Amino acid sequence: MVFALLLLCACSSSDRSSTGATVPGSTSTTDPYAVPATIDIPYLNRVFLALEKINGDATRLIVANRRITPEAANLLHSILTDDAFHDATEVWNEQIDGGLAGFRADPGDRKIAVTKVLAVRVDCVAVEVSNDYNAVRREPIAPSAGKISLASRPRAAPNPTSWVIAKDLKSGNLPCA
Repeated sequence: MVFALLLLCACSSSDRSSTGATVPGSTSTTDPYAVPATIDIPYLNRVFLALEKINGDATRLIVANRRITPEAANLLHSILTDDAFHDATEVWNEQIDGGLAGFRADPGDRKIAVTKVLAVRVDCVAVEVSNDYNAVRREPIAPSAGKISLASRPRAAPNPTSWVIAKDLKSGNLPCA
């Protein structure tokens, strides 16, 4: 059983090189989450590591309390668009109703590795990823391919990045709105 945080925006199917794409008006600093002039795979992997740490913290709270606590909801909302948050809470409620079968008692963080940058805009990035849920699941499974779009949003604690997950798919297109 794999849980995936879901839906909303997404990015253009216009293909970009997996090495990165230039974003007008972006800056480069010593801040690891500052949007660089060229958004590349190493930058996106840093962003996903931060987002999945927050997602993991929310997951641990939900599993420990067997409900979506206000703190877990705040964590999830900090890394998801409004629509994706709504969809994720529906998925979580289904998992809770099912007794959280398949989740470790003390789950770790999902590991996301960007394999290809599909599209980059100032307000949206679409990527192909490899998802590894083994730190979350009781029974191991092979990592799975997926597509994720990120939407830009002003930084707000606890999310140190300027990005939130807008859509998380196993397959399909991620057209940017």
